[in-house]
Amino acid sequence: MVNAFGYYASAKGMVLVPNLSELTSAAAISELESEGLNYSLGADVDTTNAALDNLVAAQDPAANTLVDYETVVQFSLYNLVSVPPFFPPFFPFFPFFPSFPSTPSVSVSATAISDTQINVSWSFTNFTAQSFQITRTGAPPSPNVYPLVNSTDTTFTNLGLTCNSTYTYDIIFYSGLDGTGTQLSGSATATTSACAAIFAITSTSSGPTSITYSWANPPAGTTSYRVFYSGEDFPSVPVTTTATTHTFESLTPNTAYQVHVEARNSGGAILASASASVSTQPVSSPFFPPSFPFFPPFFPPSFPSFPDFPPSFPPEFGSTTYYGCCGDATSVTGTYASLSAATTAMEQFCATETMTPLVSGPSTSPISCLCGGVPEPYPGQCFCSGGVWIC
Repeated sequence: MVNAFGYYASAKGMVLVPNLSELTSAAAISELESEGLNYSLGADVDTTNAALDNLVAAQDPAANTLVDYETVVQFSLYNLVSVPPFFPPFFPFFPFFPSFPSTPSVSVSATAISDTQINVSWSFTNFTAQSFQITRTGAPPSPNVYPLVNSTDTTFTNLGLTCNSTYTYDIIFYSGLDGTGTQLSGSATATTSACAAIFAITSTSSGPTSITYSWANPPAGTTSYRVFYSGEDFPSVPVTTTATTHTFESLTPNTAYQVHVEARNSGGAILASASASVSTQPVSSPFFPPSFPFFPPFFPPSFPSFPDFPPSFPPEFGSTTYYGCCGDATSVTGTYASLSAATTAMEQFCATETMTPLVSGPSTSPISCLCGGVPEPYPGQCFCSGGVWIC
């Protein structure tokens, strides 16, 4: 019967569509061509089964359908696709993430702006501050506890600080007003910049009647200086100069003075001023004219020692105190009136020592000797030798 049907179909110009299911593309085409049928390729059918990749997934007309030879059989192939990983719905929502929020934190920083200013700033994570209080420690004046502030500010400016000094800022933040609620704390440290140069007197020196002083670091715009001194009763007449040093003369020895300098601009305005205390030196010890040579404080062995009084002096002089004539060994204390009888003896002794007697004057004048025509400079401490006092 099949043969009869096949003959019948063939006689009528018809053919049965072959079953292409799960054939490869090449096998399906070969099958259709062997039956004399036309074919076309339809859209791929995605599959995740690697064993079906590139096999026939569907066909139209269906297998065993009687069609004429002009019929076009369309078939589609499986196309293997990757499967995205599967995450159960609960994966992104682990219970411990939402139940444990991040810990609040604060970051505080301090920056020196100048030699007298530091700026402090802060930022939060998972925290909002409604009030805060700052305590500053470090260089004087510290510690400094600032009042509690109700504010959401995140900056603080600190002025009037000491140059080249280190300061630490400890801050307590509160989540509520007036220091209530949760607390959070942070700190930061900064050092002010180096001290600016200051206009000042840098050196002073003095002699018995003069003072010299210098100054440095004038402010910008300085074109001249006015200098003067004060002390004793009145200040001096100011002097204008462009130099950075000045000397005052004709001052009083051993006296304290205040020296002053003012830096002025071209208009005469005072930009800065400085003062210093300095004293003139005292006058040196007694001065002897060049006619008095200096001798070392010793007596050469050739100098004979002198008796208390020479034998030619009358006995009544032996108990007197000495006064400056020819040194302790030959001095006689008395007045011209009381010792006039000894004049001859004095004259003789003075002549022996190349001296001349000094007996003129009022009746209370002491009898003494001149050595080389000069009185004894330190009574009772010198002797005459060769017309020169030796003291």
